[in-house]
Amino acid sequence: MTFHSYTELASRTKQGVFLDWNPTNPFWFHDELINDPDVDFIIINYQDNEACPESALNFILKAKEKADNGSAFWGNWFRVYGLGEIGSLDGVVFQNWQQCERIPAESEFISYGLDWGFTNDPTALVEVFRYDGKIYINELLYQTKLTNSEIVNHLKQLGVNSSRCIVADSAEPKSIAELTNAGFYVEAARKGPDSIKASIDRLQGYDLRITKNSLNLIKELRQYRWAKDREGRSLNAPEDILNHAIDAVRYVGLNKLSQFEAIGEYSFADDYD
Repeated sequence: MTFHSYTELASRTKQGVFLDWNPTNPFWFHDELINDPDVDFIIINYQDNEACPESALNFILKAKEKADNGSAFWGNWFRVYGLGEIGSLDGVVFQNWQQCERIPAESEFISYGLDWGFTNDPTALVEVFRYDGKIYINELLYQTKLTNSEIVNHLKQLGVNSSRCIVADSAEPKSIAELTNAGFYVEAARKGPDSIKASIDRLQGYDLRITKNSLNLIKELRQYRWAKDREGRSLNAPEDILNHAIDAVRYVGLNKLSQFEAIGEYSFADDYD
């Protein structure tokens, strides 16, 4: 059920709307409704069901045993269908992230990441930091139909430091040149064979912290999955949908995180001296 369908129903209902689901992953309810003071949110599981059939109860308890023994599949299954807690989509690429309130003040700036867009795809800008061995990411811009001059204006309004690196999609050298001519330090993402998988592998090596205000990046991370073949087997590449802010983060991974990994205690500030 889409959020649009819900709004059409709710706007025509006099008393109330009941929604019921197994929380396989967060969806529009968690973004739009969970903090609404007029919404009651109740989690009910098999322990609350006095009429739960014995066969169903036995299956759930077997799933719990498998989850306790370390099975990732049954761990996710039991969280969703046993406890009624939020699980994750099957085949999600990034499971090494969680939300945080803000970027720690002591964090070391790594780089900005920029993915171009226009008509249907948004232009996405993120800022990436390192602190205590973790990578912190904050979404700054996520908007369609932006010309390069409008992007420049947004960068200025957002207070983007012109002396700090912006790693941008190398597919648009003209756009990189226009931002450079406007006074910003922009370098092209170092794409190459298997660069998507390489950047994903690099990011998966860190604990990622995403600011809670990075709503579009969070939405992408929840749904960014490995592609599958016709038999349902996972491929070695992600689905090329809903990945614009993620791509901006990946570009930083390609150009900057490799420097840190190569020499252990790389100072990103050296890039801007």
